[in-house]
Amino acid sequence: MARSLTAAFKAALISPDCDEVGITLLTISHASFSQTYYVCDNNEDITHNGQVYSAYAFDIAFVDEVEGEIPSQYLVFDNVDTTIFTAIQQLSSTEMITVTQKFIVASNPNTNLLSRTITYKVANVDVDELTVQASLILAVISNDAIPWLSATPAIWPGLAAART
Repeated sequence: MARSLTAAFKAALISPDCDEVGITLLTISHASFSQTYYVCDNNEDITHNGQVYSAYAFDIAFVDEVEGEIPSQYLVFDNVDTTIFTAIQQLSSTEMITVTQKFIVASNPNTNLLSRTITYKVANVDVDELTVQASLILAVISNDAIPWLSATPAIWPGLAAART
């Protein structure tokens, strides 16, 4: 599924000589966290629709949308403040965190240019003296069991007709 971005936003993200600054806002949450974390990849805090996003040094690799592959995303935090890392590290490998990504431009911080909420499994958390890197694996809902839904002729008569 391709995402459509405006030309102005693409320029703000990738052009070295653009007048606009593209900013990524992240909301990171989990039921066991003592708080929800609101961070932005800017050198100063940003207020977006009344919520303050703290300046935080991170880099995020966008999800590759390749058909037939499980999307994954990489999140790398500078290991300056270990608050978020400590919260993530205490999760088991089967727990899920919710990461909401919003993309804005500095000149108009209250307008989302692209927003999505994605639930990830956290895997492969690597820490060194400079960075904390985590692989965020997209939850694959097609592999989840749905025990209350069964394909029987009473529920799906077309299945029985197709076999005969």
